[in-house]
Amino acid sequence: MVKVEVKGTTSQEVDEVLMTANEVALHQREAGETGLLVVRGITLLNRGENPVCSGGQVDAFLPWDISTWELIPRAFSVARPGLIRNQPESG
Repeated sequence: MVKVEVKGTTSQEVDEVLMTANEVALHQREAGETGLLVVRGITLLNRGENPVCSGGQVDAFLPWDISTWELIPRAFSVARPGLIRNQPESG
C-alpha cells in the first residue's frame, strides 16, 4: 500500500505546500515509498459552508522522497507553562 499526500490550492503555480508535523514525520519515515499529489488551479464555485470546487491540474510525485525537498519551519505551537505535553526527556 502506498500512502499519498494530497494537497489542493487555487494558485496556478505551487512551489511549496503546508504539512503538519505528523505528515512530515510519516514521509520521512517512509521516504521514497510515499507519494505527493498537488492539485493546483482549483476554481472555487462556492466558498460558503458547503464549498464547491471545479477543475485543477494535478502535479504527481510518485514515488516521492521528502528528503529531496527543503523543509521550511513556518509555525510554532506556543503553550502556557505547565501545559506542555510530549516533551523530550532530558539526560
